[in-house]
Amino acid sequence: MTKSGDDVVPTGIKQLDNLLNGGFPKGRCILVTGSCGTGKSTFGIQFLVEGATKFNENGILVTTEQSPAAVRADMKSFGWDLGKLEKERKLGIIDIATPKSKVPYTGRDEITRLINMNTLLLALSDVRKTIDAKRVVVDSIPGLELVIQDPASIRHAVHRLIATLKELGCTSLLISEGRGRGEISRYDVEQFISDGVIFLEQMRHKGKVERGLTVVKMRGRDHEVKTYPMTITEKGINVTLTRVTSLPSVLES
Repeated sequence: MTKSGDDVVPTGIKQLDNLLNGGFPKGRCILVTGSCGTGKSTFGIQFLVEGATKFNENGILVTTEQSPAAVRADMKSFGWDLGKLEKERKLGIIDIATPKSKVPYTGRDEITRLINMNTLLLALSDVRKTIDAKRVVVDSIPGLELVIQDPASIRHAVHRLIATLKELGCTSLLISEGRGRGEISRYDVEQFISDGVIFLEQMRHKGKVERGLTVVKMRGRDHEVKTYPMTITEKGINVTLTRVTSLPSVLES
């Protein structure tokens, strides 16, 4: 088991932790981006599950696209029992995906408020205190458009979200996607104000698809910008560091 230092938060993906000299910088916000089907949500949930079960770091999932029930059901295929972690107060889920959803306040008696950005930030603070959360995953940034009626306000909302997460002292993953193939950002701001960028992609070659992972940037960590083969197994994400993929990354095209 990788042990976390004072300034390192292990991802729980052994090969990625080796690549990053132990893991993500503590208390920072990392953008995890890529197109549909590249494993972004799985990456985020694995980060939370590994933290809660191996590193004594409870977590919060903010789900903006899938209902909590759907997320719980999907993750069972990896052997991850999110419901059990919730009952043990190792995981809190803030749901803004369900139509007419209200933010659940963990640990309070049926106290809910109508969704808006201010309420979301208050809920993050509230749940963090209640379960002593150290990790947060927001899945996804584009899904915030369901909360924020004016898409032009997304950039300001992302700034506020990142500032709040840092103030709370959490190590956070923001899930997003570009507008087109190979694009990192959807709103032309996420990659610049995030402390790190993990790019996931699918590369087609001779009728086959190979997934790849690239650490585009990681403040405070020395790393090479190379695309490594990534697979999604029955136990979650696995990265192969023994070779760099021979397929060209869309970042290079």
